[in-house]
This record gives sequence, C-alpha cells and structure tokens, in this order.
Amino acid sequence: MITYQLEDYDQVVDDIQPLVLRNWKEVAAFQDDIHLAPDLTKYKTLYDAGMLFIMTARKDGVLIGYNIAYITENLQYSANKFAQQDVTYVTPECRGTRVALKLIKYTEDVLMSEHNVDTIIYHSNLNCDCTRLLSRLGYKPIETVCMKYVGKGE
Repeated sequence: MITYQLEDYDQVVDDIQPLVLRNWKEVAAFQDDIHLAPDLTKYKTLYDAGMLFIMTARKDGVLIGYNIAYITENLQYSANKFAQQDVTYVTPECRGTRVALKLIKYTEDVLMSEHNVDTIIYHSNLNCDCTRLLSRLGYKPIETVCMKYVGKGE
C-alpha cells in the first residue's frame, strides 16, 4: 500500500539521503563542477522555523518519493503567501503510476489547508521533465531558467 504523509525532519533526514543522491545523479547539471552538498543545518533551521515541509510517498513503509517545499516571501507580490518547491523525486520504478501526481496533490493540500499558502511554484528539470504532469494539475509555465557554470573547477 502506498501512503502519503508530512514527515518530521529528524525522522526522515537519514532515510531520504539515498534518494537525494539518486535524484542528483539523474538530473543535476554540471556534476563535475557542482557537487551535491545539502546544507542539512539550513534545512533543519527552516524546518524548525515552520517554513520547510517534507512530504513523502512510502510503499509498505519504504520511501519511494519525496517533495520538499518551503514557504517564502515574494517581494513583488507581498499580499500573497507563496510556497516554493525545493525538490521533488519519485523513484523511476514508481513513475507512471500516479505516485507523483498524488504526492503533488497531497503537498498542495498540506500547504493550503494547514499553512494558508495561496500560490505554489514548481520548477521542472529538463532531464526529467514533469511539465505535462504539472500542467494537468493546473500549473502554468511562467518562465525559463538558464544556468551556466562560471567557476574555475578543480
């Protein structure tokens, strides 16, 4: 059975790390120069401040997906309460099974009903594009983000 839940940071942080690594390997750009290094202290600080939320999907207790979002202020639209998706991941073997759709819907429900969020922003990595799924849920493409690594490397 697949369940969806809002999880406590301290109870899920270790469980989620293998999937974070799988996600990075699958979609991250510039992997030779930009290394995976989550700032767990900052994540914990945001969680403790009531600004970070970790929603998960589990199949028979095993973590198969997660959706991390945080509440943020928008300087241009201060009358609205925004949530920004940090990262969403569903294991490849569970894609195409509605797990991602249900996880996103569950996230919406939590953010709207428990935290009065009225606007949610998702980004979709071109290496694992979920724009069609987000569009089916009523999200509208609003901008394109471009990235260039300008560091010197190692």
